[in-house]
Amino acid sequence: MTLNPLLRCVPVLALLGLAACSTVTVVEPAPPAQATPPAETAEALARRGHQLAEANRVDEAMAELSRALALDPRQQLALRDRAILLHAAGRQAEALADIKLAAELKPDDMRTVGALCVIRVAAERSDAGLADCDRALTLPGSKANAWTSKGQAQLLLGRHAEAVAAFNEALLVQANHMRALFGRGLARQAAGDTISGRIDMSLALKYLPGAGREYLGVKVS
Repeated sequence: MTLNPLLRCVPVLALLGLAACSTVTVVEPAPPAQATPPAETAEALARRGHQLAEANRVDEAMAELSRALALDPRQQLALRDRAILLHAAGRQAEALADIKLAAELKPDDMRTVGALCVIRVAAERSDAGLADCDRALTLPGSKANAWTSKGQAQLLLGRHAEAVAAFNEALLVQANHMRALFGRGLARQAAGDTISGRIDMSLALKYLPGAGREYLGVKVS
């Protein structure tokens, strides 16, 4: 606060033309304090990480998701999305640990159960994980996502015709599901339909740059 003395004159002896002056202290208001930005929450970091992953900015996404989990090791969205990125990078053991915890936290979350299916198939190299894909199809949520997970799992198992069929089911439910479209392109290429496969993949990437982020570990001859 700033103390600002001002002189205020008050007539005392009007007949003599004299005045007595008294000093008044005026308190000026303090300048407003600088607002402190709110601390970022684990949820906010997880959502930003998800958006970065969708934009195919994988390194930045991983950094934000890891920051979220440093604040809250049980942040479910961050666990699920980091598991998917780790899976795409070929780090299956780490991906499996993350997605298992995410599934424990939300056992009836369709997207998490679908991701568990895909990552189990990738990590275990068996079709045991397909049971999770089948369960995902029974849970509330977009069946397009569940069918896409099943297509991814079939693709990892080298079952290209079954993968194309699953991706087709996803696209029947949601025609603009870009991850399903990209996956169908990969499966078509793997089955020998190179031209159709490239068309699917190019179109998917045009509208969603991160459409192929979950398929980075898939090899197509």
